[in-house]
This record gives sequence, C-alpha cells and structure tokens, in this order.
Amino acid sequence: MYGLLGKNISYSYSPDVHSKFGGYEYKFYDILEDNFKTFITEKDFKGINVTIPYKEIVIKYLDNLSEEVIKTNSCNTIINKSGKLYGYNTDYYGFKTLLQENKVVVYNKNCLILGSGATSRTVKAVLEDLYASSIIIASRDSLKGDITYSKITEKLQPNIIINTTPVGVSPDYRNSVIDISIFNNLEVVIDVIYNPLRTKLLLDAKEKGIKYINGLMMLVFQAKKASELFQNIKIDNAKALKIYKDLQDTLRNIVFIGLPASGKTTVGKYIAKKTNKKLVSIDKILVASEKMSVSEIFAKKGEDYFRKKEVSLIKEYSQKTNQIIDTGGGVVLNDESMELLKANGLLVFLNRDYDKMILRPGKRPLIKNYDDLLKIKNERYDLYLKHADIIITNNYKLKNSISLVYKKISNYE
Repeated sequence: MYGLLGKNISYSYSPDVHSKFGGYEYKFYDILEDNFKTFITEKDFKGINVTIPYKEIVIKYLDNLSEEVIKTNSCNTIINKSGKLYGYNTDYYGFKTLLQENKVVVYNKNCLILGSGATSRTVKAVLEDLYASSIIIASRDSLKGDITYSKITEKLQPNIIINTTPVGVSPDYRNSVIDISIFNNLEVVIDVIYNPLRTKLLLDAKEKGIKYINGLMMLVFQAKKASELFQNIKIDNAKALKIYKDLQDTLRNIVFIGLPASGKTTVGKYIAKKTNKKLVSIDKILVASEKMSVSEIFAKKGEDYFRKKEVSLIKEYSQKTNQIIDTGGGVVLNDESMELLKANGLLVFLNRDYDKMILRPGKRPLIKNYDDLLKIKNERYDLYLKHADIIITNNYKLKNSISLVYKKISNYE
C-alpha cells in the first residue's frame, strides 16, 4: 500500500499525480496525532509520503535516513524494506528541479525565505547547495527565524523570495505575510503553495513585472522522486513535465473579460468544448437565481445590488477549477472580484472594436446605443488591459478567434 500520511489532507492533489506515475494504489492516511505512533509502528504500508504535521516527528521512528533528511531534519517519503523504515526528503529534489526548470539562478543571490518550518529548512538546504550569497529566514517567532515579518524593511532588498508558509492557501488567498513593493532588486518570487495557482504574493509580483512561480512543479517532481523510490525504477523528466503541464491546464480556469457584445459567451462556449472544461456564465447564473433579466434586476433592485450578487457568485466559482468563466462586462469595476478570478484563472480580454459590436436593445441596461457603448469602453478599457493575462483582438470570423484563443491559452506558462 502507498499513500500520503498527514492530518486534514483532503485538499492534496497527490493521489492524482501518483496515479499518472505508476500502477499502484495510492490513498490518504489522514491520521490524528493520537493515532500517529500506532500507525507508524505497525508499518502496514510499502511506501508513504509524509506531510504536515509529521515531517519531523516521524524521523525518530526511522531506521535509515538519507543525506537530505539529516541536513533538513525533515522527511516526506518513507520506504518499508522488510520491516525497516528508510526515510527520504524528495521535497529537496522537487524544489531544486523547480529552480532548474524555471532557470532561476541562485548563485550569489540574496534570498529571503518566508516561514521556518520543515519546508523552509528544505528550501534553505537547496539554496545553500546552490551557493546563494545570503539566506535570511523570516518567521512570526523571533526564536525560529533570523527576523520577524514586522522587522522586514527596504534595507533587506532580496533578489529571490520563497514563501513556505500556508498564508495565502485557498480559500484564504487574499493574504500575504509581506508587502513586496518595498523591494527594488527583486528578480523572482516563488510560493510553494499550489492551491490556488496564484496567491496574493504571486499576483503582487506579477503586477510589478517580477517573475513568479507557484509550487505545482515542486509537487509533481517530489512525487516523481517518491514514485521512483516506491517502484525502484527511473522515471524520465519529460513524463513528469507532461504530468505537470496537464495538471496545470486542468486546474486552471479560463476567464473571459471584455465589453458587452465582445464575444465572451460565444467564444467561451467553443473553448469549453475544445478544452473539456465546464462553462460557467456568471450573468446567466445570476439571472436564473433572481428569476429576472439583467435589465429587470437593474431597474427593480439597482446596479449596486447586481454587483454584490456578482461578487458573491465569483467568490463561489473562483475557488473551483477546470472552468471557462464568462463574466459580465462590468466585472473589472470591482477589485475583489478581479483578485478572486485571478487566483485560479487565466484572464483573456476579448477586445472587439465597438463599431463591430451588435447591440441588442433591452438586453443590456447600461447600453441603449453606440454612444453608450463608447462611453463604457472609455471608462473600462484601461481596466481590461490592467487585469488581462492575454489580449485577443476579436474582429475576425468566429473560427479564427477560437483558434487564436486556444493557441494563446495552450502556450501560456
């Protein structure tokens, strides 16, 4: 038997990843602290991965430790060899591979690690082995780190920041332990969190034009190394990269933004079919729940009521994955909505010339003629540009637009 040992671990994607690496059964061992000793001493498994809160405590039950476990005091993989437990730290390999595959140069760089737990020690060991110039550990506890978060100032000026804390994990992904706007020499921001795909820390980096990387690749490659240990085989890196890309594509939402009548619903419908993602139309869901058209909602309950309901729906659907989300034209007016959509979503701005749009009288409460449409475009255009990951000019035939959108989202890293 193989699986993941931890506490409250139903969020993990590990079973999905391991199912692609081997033909073995992989399950959750969600164990409370009171039952941990019994589980580990009974040794009723062939191999397990280990996560919070057992990466450290498990070490005293092991018969043999790898060099990485000794160096980091952290074990995340155990192999049962005829009753003897061998401990490994495949997170070390996963993080090092993440750096290599993303061409992150650590040599002679100043690094800031957020957090002081087991993953922090693993990250530090990798950075040391790659000859970082300096490594500073920031922690809530002054006894565990070199500095507390409150003491971080612009004097620090790291080149690389790595978050190893759970701050920012779904559903609480609007928080970050630091404000990176004070750093001028920052080159790369890495967050080992992979749910959501983009935490607030990563979105802050994106806004500053800084390279940002989530922890999904680390998850896949530590699983690759663990699977090699489980099966006593060698797995090609190309297979792991394919698994990573497929998993990323599956988890990612595609969110269409743009003016009313820009083609979001139509293009979204076809992209949903091509990508095998679920199509979610925020306006249609809102209309169905209210049993009124958008125009009627505006007339009877007002635009503020509509926007509040819109945010509520976006909060619900943005936490799900593998969707095509068709938003209303005014979604960019609300910062909270945009933060929520960006966390798991790739935002595609369909930009159509306003004179090529077909108006539908009575369907759109704020647009009665082309002058209204031009006014709204002038008000929102910069917001569409600000929030978009991909910009598509949608003045072509539908087939061409669909092909262009699909190509862009398929090649987006």
